[in-house]
Amino acid sequence: MIRMILFVAFFASLLMAAEPAAPKAPETFTLKAAGQTALTAVELPNGMHFKGYEGKPVLLNFFGKNCRYCMREIPHLVALKKKYGDKIGIIGMHVQERMSFRERNALQQQLRFNYPIFEYDDNVAFVRHVGARAGYNGSIPFNIVFNAKGEVVEIIPGYLSAENLDMIFSQLQK
Repeated sequence: MIRMILFVAFFASLLMAAEPAAPKAPETFTLKAAGQTALTAVELPNGMHFKGYEGKPVLLNFFGKNCRYCMREIPHLVALKKKYGDKIGIIGMHVQERMSFRERNALQQQLRFNYPIFEYDDNVAFVRHVGARAGYNGSIPFNIVFNAKGEVVEIIPGYLSAENLDMIFSQLQK
C-alpha cells in the first residue's frame, strides 16, 4: 500500500513537472503623485507601455532635488518637451528624500516642469521593478529611453547634455 502511494505521488510529480508553466502576467503599476493624474505602466518583454503615451517615444528620468547634475539636466528635458511637444513623453521620478509641498512648488517655479513628476515613496514597487530590469544602482541622474513601441532603446546612467537628448529623440522621430 505504501509503495502504491509513493508510486502515485512520484508519477503525479512527473506529470506536474511536464506541464508547461502558465505564462506570467505582465506587471502593471499605477504611478501616483499629489496633484498629478495617475499614470498606468504595463510591463512589456523588452520595455514598458505607458498609457496615454501610445505611439510616442518616452524618456523616464530618475532624478533628485539635491543632485546638481540632475538640476543641470532638467532644463534640457523641459526644452526637449517644448521642442517636440506631444510627439514625445517625459516622465520624471524623484528618487531622493521626499520633497515637501514647499520644495516641490519652489522647484516647479525654478525649473518650469512641463511633464509629470512622481515621488519614489509613492511608487516604490515601480522604481524597484524597472530599476532591477535596467540595472539602476541608485546613481542619478538615470535615464531610460523607450521607442514608440515601448521597447527600451537606451539606458543612460549619468548626465545627458541637450545635444545628446536632441540626437536621441530626433532619431526616434524617424
